[in-house]
Amino acid sequence: MSSEVPPLGDANPNRLAFIDILRGFACLWVTLCHVHAEWCDLSKGSGWLDRMVATGVGIGGKGVDVFVVLSGFCLFYPVVRRHLNQKSQRSLGEFYRRRALRILPVYFSAIIFSLVLIYSGAQIALYRGLWDIVPHLFLIQNAMPDYTGRINGPLWSVALEAQLYLFFPFVAMLWLRGHSSLIIVGAALTSIAANLIDMTGYLSGAPLNVVVGTALPARLIQFCLGMLVAWCLVSQQRIQLRWWIVVAIGMLPIALYTTSRTGADSLLRILYFIAWGQLAATSILVGHYTTQRWRWISMIAKPLEWLGLISFSFYALHFPIMFAIEPYVQPFVTGPTQGIMLFLITGFPVMLAAACGLYWGVERHFISTGSQNIGKQTRVVPDPMPETANMTTKSGVFE
Repeated sequence: MSSEVPPLGDANPNRLAFIDILRGFACLWVTLCHVHAEWCDLSKGSGWLDRMVATGVGIGGKGVDVFVVLSGFCLFYPVVRRHLNQKSQRSLGEFYRRRALRILPVYFSAIIFSLVLIYSGAQIALYRGLWDIVPHLFLIQNAMPDYTGRINGPLWSVALEAQLYLFFPFVAMLWLRGHSSLIIVGAALTSIAANLIDMTGYLSGAPLNVVVGTALPARLIQFCLGMLVAWCLVSQQRIQLRWWIVVAIGMLPIALYTTSRTGADSLLRILYFIAWGQLAATSILVGHYTTQRWRWISMIAKPLEWLGLISFSFYALHFPIMFAIEPYVQPFVTGPTQGIMLFLITGFPVMLAAACGLYWGVERHFISTGSQNIGKQTRVVPDPMPETANMTTKSGVFE
């Protein structure tokens, strides 16, 4: 059986189910990581199952790496299709208008929701006063370590997404003019340089990865790797999945080691974001390959696919809800495994209900508003890093 990945080409499916599945998985992984960090007391659990659960969900923050790569893939996907079909691209103004409608309503709704809980007395986040709101209004809190975790911590990734939007049209233009290699190499060197600067500060006594991990320079390579996968699949280039997997196998030890405390100050740390980005990019190819060949995988993963549909709203609300519920359930937590199970029974349904309300009440309305007057649309597929309102639409480049 050939390991060559079938191209997407000019096919126009209603949606790419494996992208939904990856979104849902990444969203749940990040959420479990936060629950593990806040609800579970590792000293209360020492069995092998507790250790396995703690290890697996403890690195769930890497779901953000998946989101960034998916962002590059999904934004560039319609760009490449229009380019290869020799269709005109949308204006910068239209692109930015649609992006603003895509993320800002949900983003500010989540901030308002968090502030209501805070002023109601819930201890959901570090909060010192109205001044903490200012960086969030301008979506720059991810570059300011003293504000990144304020109000609603995970929203730093939405700020990162907005900054990637600013760069994307220009990166896409250079790519389509034949400078893809220059972009990939430049983005990789930028990530390495950012990590070197970070490590220099760490060795002099500063906390490691305080700004670098949430700021654009180190993450740009992950976004560009997503663009690379979109380009290869849509342009029908021959992709041998086995070689992507071979590289991923080589990157996995580097990714895990540099994530651990013992590897935090290793020189290999400079490859941290490159390694996780390559693993996430490979997951897109594996997801496409497996769902094309074995349809039953999509059926089994339907719950994750459904979660992927509302995952931006879920991601935006899960953190304050988690903290609001914590005082009522934390006394019953005796270890990581029991804590995760308790969350799935209590916290997850509450988050799911709130996410459905935000999706149907706000997110879906503004997706529809942003899609007016651009012809027939296919089904919208959002995600926690909401890079595209409709990945498979026939409308514009900077969709």
